[in-house]
Amino acid sequence: MYRRAQECLEFNEIYRNNEIIYIGGNPYFSNIRDCLNAHFSGNDGLPIGRYLSGPGKRRWKNIAVRWLTCLNPPEIVYYLLEDYQMRQGGLPIYNNAPNVDSRDWDSD
Repeated sequence: MYRRAQECLEFNEIYRNNEIIYIGGNPYFSNIRDCLNAHFSGNDGLPIGRYLSGPGKRRWKNIAVRWLTCLNPPEIVYYLLEDYQMRQGGLPIYNNAPNVDSRDWDSD
């Protein structure tokens, strides 16, 4: 039973205009629907939630989500973020903590 529950764990990538803006892993025993509801309603307490429920709300047609099941979401997310950082020179915009010098979060 434990192995079967592990196989249902997931990670997700959120894209805006084909650019990755967030990479995340879902908590154990959570459903992708619940995690996306939290992101899009802003109830997740994360920068991606503040964007999707605020200025990004007008641009949902430009948002796409890719999610996959995996055995160890935190490890997969770590490797995806590491790969993204090596290729792009930084983290996706909403994986970074907001600061005054960051890109305009409301721009496309």
